[in-house]
Amino acid sequence: MTTVVDPGGTPDVIYNREGVTVVPLVATFPNPAPIPHYSRCTVVRVILPTGNYGVQLPEDAQVGDTVELYAQANNTLAVYPESGGQINFQGIDSALTIRCGIFRKVDDGNWGAILQS
Repeated sequence: MTTVVDPGGTPDVIYNREGVTVVPLVATFPNPAPIPHYSRCTVVRVILPTGNYGVQLPEDAQVGDTVELYAQANNTLAVYPESGGQINFQGIDSALTIRCGIFRKVDDGNWGAILQS
């Protein structure tokens, strides 16, 4: 018998097929909401109370994993790397502000991003 524990702590996964998971997540402020690592590709529909709330890329993602982020409504979203990491080599723990983007972990602590701001 296998027991599967939801890394998000709630059974709200909308879709999971062949390594792709689609989930909702509420962004928070002032501390960014951590994105749980569900699968090799996690697609997140980010619910924003207002603009510039944030999320943090998964601490336990593996090199090659991707996270797609889509901000709900017409707000921008602050995206933070894992603690001590970088996005597009822009500075340790520095956030990017986006409307949507695709992030791939390229090595330990570093994420590459294709963005729409």
